Amino acid sequence: GVIDDKGRCFYITESGIFSISKPIDGEPASHGNGSTVGFAVDNPAAGDAWHEAGLANGGTTCEDPPGIRESAAGKIYLAYLRDRQCFPLKIAAGDVANHILFYLSNVSRATTGHNSVVDAGWILE
Repeated sequence: GVIDDKGRCFYITESGIFSISKPIDGEPASHGNGSTVGFAVDNPAAGDAWHEAGLANGGTTCEDPPGIRESAAGKIYLAYLRDRQCFPLKIAAGDVANHILFYLSNVSRATTGHNSVVDAGWILE
């Protein structure tokens, strides 16, 4: 992996990025803070349209506005959005382990280009 100046570790391939990070704002990990789901877009206009649609449907912008950023992978376009989702349960370490085991198993062989977050909207205990 590659570690950036904020201490985030990125594993980068042609089909996606896996990142391990503490929340970069210094606050505790919680619903949506410390977890990110990424989507590939064909161009910045598509990313801007996604961001605007998210805002129009109750999401809130977070971090910097959409745009080109310097990263461990070089210059990349990013648009962050915090959604309103929060499930009425707290997850345990086994929930994360089972999710990882799914990706390590043959059952996931047709899963490509996908980012997953296992947080149920709450803090991992």
